[in-house]
Amino acid sequence: MVRLMASFCCIVLALAGCAPGQSGGPTVFAAASLRPAMEEIGAAWEARGNEAPVFSFASSSALARQIEQGAPADVFVSADSRWTDFLLAQGSVDSGNFRVVARNDLVLAVPAGAQDTAPDLAGEIARGGLVTGDPATVPLGAYAAEALANLGIADPRGVIAIPAENARAALVLLERGEAERGILYASDVASSDAVEVAYPIPSAMHSPIEYTAVIVPVSGHPQAQAFFDFLASPSAQAIFAKHHLKVP
Repeated sequence: MVRLMASFCCIVLALAGCAPGQSGGPTVFAAASLRPAMEEIGAAWEARGNEAPVFSFASSSALARQIEQGAPADVFVSADSRWTDFLLAQGSVDSGNFRVVARNDLVLAVPAGAQDTAPDLAGEIARGGLVTGDPATVPLGAYAAEALANLGIADPRGVIAIPAENARAALVLLERGEAERGILYASDVASSDAVEVAYPIPSAMHSPIEYTAVIVPVSGHPQAQAFFDFLASPSAQAIFAKHHLKVP
């Protein structure tokens, strides 16, 4: 009986040691468009003697909903402050630990080497067949819908042929030639040899694209605050800039 109890205690301790968000580095939920930059930032963080962060990348809306439902995130980096505001209203993130770590722009992109483009932004968008994020659920799509509305297109469904599940998925679809044009983040287009900018989309046509980092206080991870602070460090900011993101 004593041996059985001892074995049981060892199992419990082992499971406790494997609890998400507590063993290893902090669990970081981040917008899909940040993946290349965040993975390099994670490597820089680990190189300083810290435990490697565990990343989860998806649309900011999907990640926010997971956090609302109790997913074990320690830090959340959203591509749209509306989703951090949503979590603040739910009491799911810490209003005292909230900062903009990077910014982005929108562009109208086409496959590299495309010859047949309209003479202006409005004309190219009017052709339709766009790929971008799903306006109902993905920040990229919401920004795109705002830009379309400012171009006189009230119903984005008329020109968006493929509403992608996140920004990186939209980039991949355009790279594969599954669409002829797309509204994408400038950083994603700059990272790819398969697509190019046809027209920049003026920032006045949409809400500011700001990546907002927050701490999820329920996690209690001992390195959450340190990683959150590291995102604003000169080293991390240089990595964001390297990946064609604007820094505050």
